[in-house]
Amino acid sequence: MIVDKSEAFGMVLVEGMACKKPVIASNLAGVRSVVEDGVNGILVEPKNEQELAFALEKILSDDELANTMGEAGLKKVQKRYEWEVVGERLGELFENEFKVKN
Repeated sequence: MIVDKSEAFGMVLVEGMACKKPVIASNLAGVRSVVEDGVNGILVEPKNEQELAFALEKILSDDELANTMGEAGLKKVQKRYEWEVVGERLGELFENEFKVKN
């Protein structure tokens, strides 16, 4: 769970998703690139304690929902953040940046 409005993207989200856990995080631009609200976690507005409490209760009281979100999170991590995928993206970036232009 990340609800700090100053942390736009946290590795703890990716780490939690890699462990098949649903995540709860603040609805911020960087976080939205990782967490799909209602799919692999729940987004709450920063400093909204009621939304946070509702999200926690929802996850803790519905095992099926928590498991479904956890599975979706793991799939997203495998697709976007595994070392092989990140390495391929870095390789493409270097190739594009350092190409000799004729």
